[in-house]
Amino acid sequence: MQNGVLRNYHTHTVRCKHARDTDGEYAEKAYRAGFETLGFSDHSPWPFTDGHVSRVRMDLAELEGYCASVRALRKEYEGKMRILLAMECEAYAPHFSWLREIKEEMGMDYLILGNHFSDETEVFPFSWSTEPEHLRLYTESTLRGMESGLFACLCHPEVALFRYPAWDQACEDMADELCKAALSLKLPLEYNLLGEVYREKGKFGPLGYPLLRFWEKAAEYGNTAVIGVDAHSASALEDIPRLKAARERLEKLGLKVLDSLEGPKESSPA
Repeated sequence: MQNGVLRNYHTHTVRCKHARDTDGEYAEKAYRAGFETLGFSDHSPWPFTDGHVSRVRMDLAELEGYCASVRALRKEYEGKMRILLAMECEAYAPHFSWLREIKEEMGMDYLILGNHFSDETEVFPFSWSTEPEHLRLYTESTLRGMESGLFACLCHPEVALFRYPAWDQACEDMADELCKAALSLKLPLEYNLLGEVYREKGKFGPLGYPLLRFWEKAAEYGNTAVIGVDAHSASALEDIPRLKAARERLEKLGLKVLDSLEGPKESSPA
């Protein structure tokens, strides 16, 4: 959001099984709220090799319909609001080549890295982290994703602190490594507004996200930030005061807030 221009690059759909409202309802809410750009970035499907069926992402069979729906909305809102096609993805390194091919085949505008699980079995969500070794696992996995060159930003970088009991040296190490890598790779970090909503509803442990200590660290490193609504309902796009307050908070810390995630450059093939 710059000079009053509203953009959001983190929007989900009902296909992920934990969001609601139709694609058209998201677009209509965004348009009426005054958004100039709306990026759909639902949780990506994966070609699971063991027959695993995820409870938190679209099925592979839904991917083509998802892309077709977003393209149709792009055409419908042409000249009124820009609609972009993307996905939020895990750092599943064995499938990076597949993901690169799908992005090109489907004509996606960008991909974002939201690293929720340790591996494609999806048995252990990083949001369950309570021990230092969990943060180490999250950091190592996330760095692989960041270094792939596939992604336009790192979403909710402190997601592993969802239930973590207290800020300690493991948190310091995680923040240092992620911020250092983001700076080197010129990869923006996402300040996640859904996390603010979770905190207000008391869904977190003592830390949660977005976490001031992490963003103070990001400011020290000179990272860039992007604000993501992480909309799981169309109504989330109406909370413009939250968007404005988040930008003011980040700028007060000295962080540069970006307004565009388009055209990420891949550093090297994975």
